[in-house]
Amino acid sequence: MSFRTLEFSDPTLLSAGIHHATVKSAALHRRADVSFYVPPGVQSESLPLVVLLHGVYGSHWAWLYKGGAHRVLD
Repeated sequence: MSFRTLEFSDPTLLSAGIHHATVKSAALHRRADVSFYVPPGVQSESLPLVVLLHGVYGSHWAWLYKGGAHRVLD
């Protein structure tokens, strides 16, 4: 899937391996924010993808900053 617009966070301003991206979503017909974690030192192309969905009142960062999903993965 390709996006017409894509913006990534500056990795030097975040904890190691955590990234945020803003994309234009054709499915949602609006901007969408995504948070993801790639363990440091691992090639992201070789990893399986695990998608964690938040609830109706959650946000894209909820699993990282409220649930510590990246720490559980490590």
